[in-house]
Amino acid sequence: MRSCAWAECGGGAIHHVGIRVEDLRDLVARMQAKGVAVHNEVREFGWWRYIMCAAPDGVLLELFEIDTADAPDERMRAYFKETGSGEPSAALRIPAN
Repeated sequence: MRSCAWAECGGGAIHHVGIRVEDLRDLVARMQAKGVAVHNEVREFGWWRYIMCAAPDGVLLELFEIDTADAPDERMRAYFKETGSGEPSAALRIPAN
């Protein structure tokens, strides 16, 4: 991750990309086992959690997980709507191996 503020580092057109994932804690553990640096623990905010890490090209990645059933209102549940299979409609699936 960058050790200076975004603008001071000559930040590009994209500050960060948010990617919804399943089982964030497991994903973070697998990433760390493969040498990916994460500088903070998973941050919890009730019905959602996230972590930031740098992609290989230096773009900041926000990996987040949503518990739609626990979302505070219908608008949030609709925004993060799950498919009929019970899986997030926009989840990134990363193989375990």
